Amino acid sequence: GRRANFSRFAAEYRPAARPRRTGNDDAVVADGVVENERRQARLDPATNLAELEAKTRRLSDFLHESFRKGIPPNDVAAARPELAEVANEYFPDGVHSFGRHIDFFRELDATNLAEAWVRVDAPVLAIHGELDYTTCTADHEYIAQIVNSVRPGRAEAAVIPKMFHAFNLRDSVQQTLEAPWQGPLGGEVVDRIVEWLAEARQG
Repeated sequence: GRRANFSRFAAEYRPAARPRRTGNDDAVVADGVVENERRQARLDPATNLAELEAKTRRLSDFLHESFRKGIPPNDVAAARPELAEVANEYFPDGVHSFGRHIDFFRELDATNLAEAWVRVDAPVLAIHGELDYTTCTADHEYIAQIVNSVRPGRAEAAVIPKMFHAFNLRDSVQQTLEAPWQGPLGGEVVDRIVEWLAEARQG
């Protein structure tokens, strides 16, 4: 299902306060998960939008309980049966999602990632694939905006045509939905990074 919308947060877990890169660095993690659920479902023209809104509201409530209040997912599901379905979808064993412990997501959700980005004293290239539905162009533009707000000209956002989340190429949104992780590495993203590194080196 669309549990893939959570995969962008599945970086290597490390405790404490060094935030790691996510695809939604401008947003609180829980809010980003809810928005991704909504955005991805809307790609399917058969989606019942009224039911989708009801589900995203339940998802928001569940993440508030489990992330913000620190209540274990299984306890949330037991206390609020209407949230059991989303709890089981996102944390099927009660503590892990995509192999990452819930504490990882709680720490990331509590971290002000924009505050972290303003401390970055290095050039930044925020890359987004045109067909990457797990994040959006606005996320990456905002990362660049955050950095440039304190160090003008140090960051830029780039959109790579027909690229998905893993730098792989797909021909259409439909193809991406059906087989997201297939397809060749996008040569354009490699060229863009090499070009950007050369520019950054020149200062």
